[in-house]
Amino acid sequence: MPLSEQHIQLIKKSWLHFNKIKPTVTADLFYTKLIIDKPSLKKTFDYPLEQNATMLFNFLDEIIDYINHLENHEGNIHKLAVNYQQYGISPKHYASVIQSLLFTLRHALQNEWDENTEEAWKIAAEQVSAIMKRGLLNKN
Repeated sequence: MPLSEQHIQLIKKSWLHFNKIKPTVTADLFYTKLIIDKPSLKKTFDYPLEQNATMLFNFLDEIIDYINHLENHEGNIHKLAVNYQQYGISPKHYASVIQSLLFTLRHALQNEWDENTEEAWKIAAEQVSAIMKRGLLNKN
């Protein structure tokens, strides 16, 4: 399912609210959930929380910048996939990353979160995941 204009607006609006929360708080929630779901990733994120928060927010900021036309930014998204693979995050982890992201957004945004916003983020995350996977396949 492609992202609609309504989806894009919901993502951007929720991102504005999410950015008002201290990054280390939301990053702690994200990485705790991810490591509970995928304990094998614990060593991958064995950095100070501030560094992990920066990495998470830089990635999400970049995706939000591309959200209107993900297809026009496939090369940049492919580079993100390569960078994250160097950290030890491979396509087999993407579903867990998406679930951790949705969990974090849902809990951090509370009243700003609804089914439509979740659907928008899920579609966007799945599209980015597919682009990242294609980029890694084409690289090999």
